Amino acid sequence: MVFNLISPAGWQIGLVRIEDVAAGAAVSIVVGLLFWPRGARREFGRAVAAFYRAVAGYLEQSFERILDVERPGPVDPVRRAAVQARDRAGDAFDLLLNERSASRLDPQTAGFLVAAGDHALLAGDLLEVIAARMGYRAGACPDGARTVYAEAGGLLAGLRHMADRLDQGRDAVTEHPQAATPRLREAALTCLRRWRNEERVGRGAMAVVMAGEWVTNLARLEDDLAEPVASAAAAARLPPWR
Repeated sequence: MVFNLISPAGWQIGLVRIEDVAAGAAVSIVVGLLFWPRGARREFGRAVAAFYRAVAGYLEQSFERILDVERPGPVDPVRRAAVQARDRAGDAFDLLLNERSASRLDPQTAGFLVAAGDHALLAGDLLEVIAARMGYRAGACPDGARTVYAEAGGLLAGLRHMADRLDQGRDAVTEHPQAATPRLREAALTCLRRWRNEERVGRGAMAVVMAGEWVTNLARLEDDLAEPVASAAAAARLPPWR
């Protein structure tokens, strides 16, 4: 190949052609490095972020249904989106395990991030069973329902914030308030006291109690996610060759 480049018009023109080829190759390498995707770690972070956002949407509708504070839309499309996002996160996890450069994010941490989303999805399923199939709705105790709904809103904002961190590979900037156990407990006790005097409040009181318990459980899960999310976000910021 070198002979063919040089022979037609002398060694000087051939040398220029070789320099052009080398320069073109160098430019291609630089451009490739600039636009090279961050590999499995980056895709894993994006997939888990999408999973958390989808689960947050599903949980939001589930809390709206059991607390009877909003009129939720149809649940099937929202749940289906969450399940599809979970499957994509699982595929990204498999890819992560098979990429050697992914050693900056250990499999245990990555596995916990996916499992936490599964746990939140299960919580949404159970809330739907309680509200839709068993008929427990908090409408008969609206004050307690509004309190729990406000705490659930803060919880879901925190989950979406974690999704943003995973998606963008950034450090924590904004702190979201965690669910306040005393407020949840007081909301439950208020409804239970009303139940003693008003039998019709019974199912509403139980709905407030059960929804509050799930807010508390999910808040603990969110606390446990803080370090794994930070590790995954840090790994996503690294260049793909590290």
